[in-house]
Amino acid sequence: MCHFVRNTDYGCEMRTRFWLGDIKDAATKELVPDTVAAEVRAVAVNDAFCAHLLQHSIEEMGYLADLLPVLYRQVTEDSSF
Repeated sequence: MCHFVRNTDYGCEMRTRFWLGDIKDAATKELVPDTVAAEVRAVAVNDAFCAHLLQHSIEEMGYLADLLPVLYRQVTEDSSF
């Protein structure tokens, strides 16, 4: 996972990208063919997985929305907002 943050006219914007990694054969430790990896991901990245990831993201962004303005004011001593 990687968060990308950029300045905008209205503050900052964060976008997140997820990389699900390489899939290796358990016995040989070699990368599996792309067709096999696609099948494994189709099973692993199911609706339940995505729903849990969405819930986590909503909670995380909520915590950041509460925490970051306070942290900003503490660090910069700027209380103009």
